Amino acid sequence: MKNTMTTRPKTNPSYSWAPFGRTASQQPKTFRQSALLQWIVSILVLLLAWQLISMAQIVPSKALPGPAAILAEIQRQPEFFTLAYIPRRGNFFNLPTSILISLQRVVMGLASAFVASLIIGSLISYIPLIRKLVLPIIQLMAPISPIAWMPVIAVFFGVSETAIVAVIFIALFFVLTLSTIESIENVPKVYLDTARVLGATSRWQAMTHVVLPAIVPDLFLALRLNFFAAWLSLLVAEFIGAKTGLGQMVIAGRGVFNMSLVILAMIVIGICGMLCEAGLRMIQDRVLWWRRQIEL
Repeated sequence: MKNTMTTRPKTNPSYSWAPFGRTASQQPKTFRQSALLQWIVSILVLLLAWQLISMAQIVPSKALPGPAAILAEIQRQPEFFTLAYIPRRGNFFNLPTSILISLQRVVMGLASAFVASLIIGSLISYIPLIRKLVLPIIQLMAPISPIAWMPVIAVFFGVSETAIVAVIFIALFFVLTLSTIESIENVPKVYLDTARVLGATSRWQAMTHVVLPAIVPDLFLALRLNFFAAWLSLLVAEFIGAKTGLGQMVIAGRGVFNMSLVILAMIVIGICGMLCEAGLRMIQDRVLWWRRQIEL
């Protein structure tokens, strides 16, 4: 008797394509190489167009210096890339020092806001009295821009590192708290029912063994998305109350109309933000290794 069962043909990896939702480790090697090539070509086209616009004087070179002028600005400051802690001297900035200080501020504000929002969001979700008293305040404060908070923060903390971190904290805390509450409420009820069947006898057990693991993917997504808000808040805070940092590089360049320094700082800000977001994505992929992406 012939075997009439049919088997699904194996997919040739060389002809498969990767949805953008997959992690880097799940994407075929050819896809990753193609994406990297596209990224490089895109940057080169941007630099070429930028240089041509500068050479053609479509925009005055003092307002929009080309890449060559920015490289010349770097060469005029040989200590700009020195890998050492060098304090700011006038309009001279040491790039590694500025990057390190700015990243330290972002990490402190982001970490403190994340931990506080996770605790407050969990309490609001599980304690009705706290939900009634605190949730309306969170919803009221969330739409307020962190810039509006800066005079209040300056009164309490003055012009200090604490004030800068506080601006980042305020910018993230309310939004992350609302995101945590929504993630907890969206945990499927069948997870909690299964936990009770398997012996979970308290809310604490359900929270630590079911709810928190279930919302980790949503928390990572919220953390990555709000990282850019933390970065923007940092720059705004540094514009006003910092002596050094990437934001102060922009302000110093603007003060002496050194657009090469301003644009260089903008490029560094963009690169740092992109690399940090990629780092968070890699950490997410490591922590959430058990997640299976949907294959189309």
